[in-house]
Amino acid sequence: MKREVPLPPESPAIPPNLRQKSKRGLMIAVILITILLGVALSTYFIADSNLSAASSQFTVTVGNTRVTGVTLSPPSIDMEVDYAIGNPSDINFHLNRLQADIFIEYGTAIYTVGSIDVSDKALPARGYTSATATLHVSPDVLELIVLHPQGYDVVFSGTASLTGTWLFWTVTKQDTKTLRNAGWETTMTYLYTMYTLGYLATMIGGGGAGQEKVAIVSVSGDGATDVVIINAKSTGGGTVQISDAVLKDSAGTTLGVVTLTTAVELPADGTTKPISVTFSGLLTSDTYYTVTLVTKLGNSFVSPTFKAS
Repeated sequence: MKREVPLPPESPAIPPNLRQKSKRGLMIAVILITILLGVALSTYFIADSNLSAASSQFTVTVGNTRVTGVTLSPPSIDMEVDYAIGNPSDINFHLNRLQADIFIEYGTAIYTVGSIDVSDKALPARGYTSATATLHVSPDVLELIVLHPQGYDVVFSGTASLTGTWLFWTVTKQDTKTLRNAGWETTMTYLYTMYTLGYLATMIGGGGAGQEKVAIVSVSGDGATDVVIINAKSTGGGTVQISDAVLKDSAGTTLGVVTLTTAVELPADGTTKPISVTFSGLLTSDTYYTVTLVTKLGNSFVSPTFKAS
């Protein structure tokens, strides 16, 4: 006798209204994903654009200048120059690598004088990072500076790899920078002064231009009187005589140079001395500046940024 095996119950048919809801939900999901992808792509391009705009505002400002070696025959000078890369934007960056050459252009002639190679530096929003360039000023360059104190360009040209973050995007950019006379002409002016006034011979004979060290303890400025007070001291190289002061704005543009009537002597024992300089008509209250002190031997020392009261 055969035994009947019951068949499984048939699956109930999906009602038409449920099928429509399922299709509608699928369409909504596809639309939402498309919108999200569009938002993500648009914010990425906005981030990339904002980071590009921010990096284009970077500034390069020359700071302290040190003579590290001098040869008189044939004449040449080896130098180290501190510089600051400023980030005036509201975006934090990281400088992965900066490689650049420094050269002088005079007409069609090009003279390479130095290089910069920096890596792994934080570059905070509305802040700066510092690095050092090495320069070798050859006899040809010295002759050019002496014969033609003006009319040449100092060019800073190289590539930089930067990483920045905007919203939830982190973007790395490779950028090529070419800057002309970003404060370097001041360094060349120092070289001209040192050479023409015979300071090279002083240094070879044991003078202190290559050894001078100055610490700027504090600086303040009064927008009403245009007076800047710099408290400074010698931290190496013996007694230092300050002969000039250079006022620059926050972008590194030179606003004025004052030659002191009487050089201020910073004693070798490290005693802090006040230096009062009047930059007539150049200071504005609530505005940021720096002051560069120049010694009689041609070295320069840059103050921290200060805000005029």
